[in-house]
Amino acid sequence: MNWWSIVVTSSVVAAAVSGLFNLASRLLENRLSRKRERKQQLWRQKQEDIRDLEYNAGYLTEYLAGYQSVDADSKNLWEALEEIRDLKYRLRKYPRILQAIRDFRNTAGFRLHEGKEYLSVEQKEESVEELEDRYENLVQVCKDELRKDEV
Repeated sequence: MNWWSIVVTSSVVAAAVSGLFNLASRLLENRLSRKRERKQQLWRQKQEDIRDLEYNAGYLTEYLAGYQSVDADSKNLWEALEEIRDLKYRLRKYPRILQAIRDFRNTAGFRLHEGKEYLSVEQKEESVEELEDRYENLVQVCKDELRKDEV
């Protein structure tokens, strides 16, 4: 074998190895990119779900803690409560949010069911205070969960 064939053979082998490393690098980069995109998609979905949860909980709290008649908008209120139930299924993997949703739905559902009929002013104030506390807890737990991902 002469020196020229050795140079050509080693150049071909080097080009083949370089091509394989380039291909492996691109495959790895593609996989990491897809993984990153999936994480971002899940993050956006989580943000959207939490935003919808906070909106519906705020709507219910504002309406049920106020002086409006529940009967006038009860269909929309029940729909908001159902939407919160549906969000509970999507946010189930976050135990603190799940428990806060359960607590809020229980309190809001009870307030909605009783239709703002109270035996006394004190009973109404206690009911409104409990609803407000459940709402504040829900919002705080959601904020805490979102902060975890920022770090």
